[in-house]
Amino acid sequence: MISFFLFVILIHFSIVGMALQCYQCNSETHRRCLSEDRLIDKFLMECPPAKFNYSGMKPIPFCSKINQWLYFTKKKREAVIRSCNYFHKFKDKCEVYSDRDSYQSICLCGTAGCNTGERKSVTVNLLASLLLLQILFISLCTI
Repeated sequence: MISFFLFVILIHFSIVGMALQCYQCNSETHRRCLSEDRLIDKFLMECPPAKFNYSGMKPIPFCSKINQWLYFTKKKREAVIRSCNYFHKFKDKCEVYSDRDSYQSICLCGTAGCNTGERKSVTVNLLASLLLLQILFISLCTI
């Protein structure tokens, strides 16, 4: 019975772990998206399943955060876009682009909820899974 329970929990965490969750919002429609400390949980959503492309490869999901400062308007305008994206290969990095009309900071990351703007090395789900597995291991060893 305990082994069945352990099996069900491991299957659950492996299925939950397969779907990447990213913050998905645009500050043009939701002002709370503009600032990391004002983000709310309703913006943290699972990325849609990736589709195979023309080469037959399944793209890797990752989270992105784009900060834009537009200068060509009457007043300098800032926008933040947080979303899921897909590529075959990506690097956990930030890059800056600028021209005479705008300035953009684009950050890419591959862990759950990492597009807040803060770098997180270990996700909460991973820590919770490890803790649960340790508790189950200890309880099985004492039986």
